[in-house]
Amino acid sequence: MPHIFSLYGGTRFILCLGCCGINTLLLLFGYIDQDVYKTLILGTVGAYITGNTVQNATSFLANREKA
Repeated sequence: MPHIFSLYGGTRFILCLGCCGINTLLLLFGYIDQDVYKTLILGTVGAYITGNTVQNATSFLANREKA
């Protein structure tokens, strides 16, 4: 049986959505301004993309070495 997070896109995706949600709430309640929000969102999405790329590359190389 797959892990519950796998059904919704994976742990990294859920964490990324959670961070974006918290950043949005901080912006709405005035704790951060738009420039800080932009930086946080870019960093969060960049970390998600980088993590996904590294994981895919590592999986590809590991499968290639087995063959």
